[in-house]
Amino acid sequence: TNVLVINCDDEIGTTSFSSSNNQFHQSNDVNGDLISDVIVGTTLGRAAYVIYGSNALADQKYINVSGLRGNRTGFTIIFDLHSQLSWADQVGFVGDINNDHIDDAAVLSVEMQYLIVTLGRDSKSTPFPDLIKCVTAHMQVMFTSSFNHISSFASGDFNGDGCNDIFIGAPGISVGDSGWVFVQFGQKSMPNHVN
Repeated sequence: TNVLVINCDDEIGTTSFSSSNNQFHQSNDVNGDLISDVIVGTTLGRAAYVIYGSNALADQKYINVSGLRGNRTGFTIIFDLHSQLSWADQVGFVGDINNDHIDDAAVLSVEMQYLIVTLGRDSKSTPFPDLIKCVTAHMQVMFTSSFNHISSFASGDFNGDGCNDIFIGAPGISVGDSGWVFVQFGQKSMPNHVN
């Protein structure tokens, strides 16, 4: 059988694989080459790895995420080089939130109350760096909450304008343990920080 193994070095424990379909263009394509990509999160490593899809993968049996290169194979997203927090609680693609016809990738930290969206781009003309450090990197949108209850996210074009929107779940945020869902509408010029 044809099997490709993605090795996250010595990171054992919970890992996450996420994919989503988008009706407007190639699904999960964060680097603009019209081939689907994969995002994997590790709780022990406090990191997420975006691995580019490629025709060459048909002959490959093994990928080690420590060898990802932003201009060719993929990139790593981290929150803080020195953080000891298990922050990659949910990873996934959120479709195209800024209407550039390239999908965007998201990483959620429940403990830090951050949702970081890395905006996709054409990696041939503007390659991704090998390592993207959240909060300090441009080409990102950071969602923060002072309510300390955000715990999940999803996406879809809720208002029919061609940009995907982000839904952020916050259970137990008000009296009686009722929950809220925050909707951030996508737009061509996304702000860098949304509270």
